[in-house]
Amino acid sequence: MKDFFEAYRKSASKKNAAIVAAAFVFAVSVNALLFGTDAGVRIQTSAIQYAGGKAADVSADLTLSSAGTGSDLVKLKLERTAKDVKEIRATLVSDSSALQIKDVFSTDKEAEITKISNVDGMMLLNIRFAAPRDVAAGTELATAAYAKTGSGKTQIGLVETSFVSGDATYELSSSAIEL
Repeated sequence: MKDFFEAYRKSASKKNAAIVAAAFVFAVSVNALLFGTDAGVRIQTSAIQYAGGKAADVSADLTLSSAGTGSDLVKLKLERTAKDVKEIRATLVSDSSALQIKDVFSTDKEAEITKISNVDGMMLLNIRFAAPRDVAAGTELATAAYAKTGSGKTQIGLVETSFVSGDATYELSSSAIEL
């Protein structure tokens, strides 16, 4: 006579072993995703920034702010902490009929600014550091001089913003300023 209880125990132990093996494979694959890929690094960075509690305090990663009342200067600031930064890339855009960006200069002695293009209304910038370094939140990177050609309000915006760390490029959110 066949022992049904013995057959049940054997099949249950096989199912349990399969569940444990599947859970192990899943855990290893999640670990590989988080610690072995660029997407995992981005997920970790977002989680760290969210846990820091400053997500509501800052509207963008890279911002423009006025250098003061009556001044024809705006400051470019990195509002988030970035690690091992080699280069920061940004494009300043404006309405060329109302405002002209004259020049951009670095406020950091160890940073070099390369102006790739200065088409009317658009200036592409690369801010390169002599050696990779950590950039703290609130760090002023550059100052831009502008001249208004119209009397009304206009804006300077930032587009296509990113930073390079190691061999990876990370996108940054950006903002505009009304002048």
